[in-house]
Amino acid sequence: MLRNGVNDLKALFLAILGVITGWILWGVITDDFEFIPVFLLVLGISIGYSIGKKEGT
Repeated sequence: MLRNGVNDLKALFLAILGVITGWILWGVITDDFEFIPVFLLVLGISIGYSIGKKEGT
């Protein structure tokens, strides 16, 4: 049970890390570092994770 929780948190961390890395790369290429879309995406991932955890899926 604990191992599943650790794997879920690891997947969540990697998803957020991927979003931030993609945002940095996109910002370097286009010279456009908009923070709001990245913040909303990370917020959506976090809310989705918490709802999924509550529902047990």
